[in-house]
Amino acid sequence: MARTSLVDNVVDLVISKIVDGTISPGGAIPTETELAEQADVSRMTVREAIKVLRGRGVIEVRRGVGTFLAEPRDWTDIETVMRVAVAGMGYRSASEQLIELRAVIEVNAAELAAVRRSRTDVARMRELIGEMRASHASGDVDAFVRHDIDFHDVVLAATDNVFLPVVLRSLGKLLYSGRHQTSEVAVIREHAIEFHVGVCDAIERGDATGAQAMMKSHMDQTMHDLKRHVLGIGSADGRDFERAAPPA
Repeated sequence: MARTSLVDNVVDLVISKIVDGTISPGGAIPTETELAEQADVSRMTVREAIKVLRGRGVIEVRRGVGTFLAEPRDWTDIETVMRVAVAGMGYRSASEQLIELRAVIEVNAAELAAVRRSRTDVARMRELIGEMRASHASGDVDAFVRHDIDFHDVVLAATDNVFLPVVLRSLGKLLYSGRHQTSEVAVIREHAIEFHVGVCDAIERGDATGAQAMMKSHMDQTMHDLKRHVLGIGSADGRDFERAAPPA
């Protein structure tokens, strides 16, 4: 196995110990020897993994004392933060908060995309909607999720803002997992296609307000679908979700 993979395995081992509560903030990290035995790797590999975790702000090395888990507020790696947060708050709360995060970013991104999009951007969105329809019809959930995520990536790229795609890309694994679970429900896939068409239409005609409104409706529908079809708790107020009509 490549050294990079072995290092990643040790990093994952330490993060798993954080997730399951074996190591708490301020607590000591197992020694090099202990981690090497547990991961079945050399001490050199463990040292490289420690460097990675230290670079992410996850651990701190106190010379002459030992290696300790840093306070979460000092962590700089968002994936580590999210993995630990998801484990601590549970699937329901984490899923809802991820959709809230997406809404904060993507609603305004759609507005920018409508102003800055190119013909190539719109053509790619249309192509991906077609691929979503095809994968939905065939029941290929994996393909549907890939095309769904790619569509949103194109919207972010169409903003011509280099920072926006990076923010959500850092949550890639978590977003894929959440999308996959919701997309296993056929009606949720149908809703996604419907709203993607609305978002694309608004972006194509350069309607910034309309694109923003349609993306917000898409995020609202996604939250509703998660609660009703995946979590089984219905809408927050007990009523069916009311779609916003596409802006004229």
